[in-house]
Amino acid sequence: MRDKRAIAAAKRLSLSDESRPLRDLAAEARLSESRFWHIFKDTHGVSPAQWLLDRRLARAIDALSTTDLSVKEISFRAGFGNQSHFSRLFRKRYGRTPVQYRREAQRQQEGAKLQQEMDKQNA
Repeated sequence: MRDKRAIAAAKRLSLSDESRPLRDLAAEARLSESRFWHIFKDTHGVSPAQWLLDRRLARAIDALSTTDLSVKEISFRAGFGNQSHFSRLFRKRYGRTPVQYRREAQRQQEGAKLQQEMDKQNA
């Protein structure tokens, strides 16, 4: 079941790089913290904290794949206050460090470019 209050809260969370206390999100939706948490989880499949973490890690993945920014800058821009904490969470989620992920992404991009060049030559 999708609840418009939980959808609106997710939109507010995604527009901000800062964590929002559950009590504030619940108050904006005019719900108790407990009720808000349950509605959010029913709507999005995860808790508000997990939803926000997922979005932050997705931003980091995108930046690691598409920019030359340092891991420290990426962690900060993704909303993590501490690079070590970011790296631990990243490794726990993806099984590799942010630097390892970036290297793999760069190799894949280089491989894809090489394949395109070979395809053009063979066409």
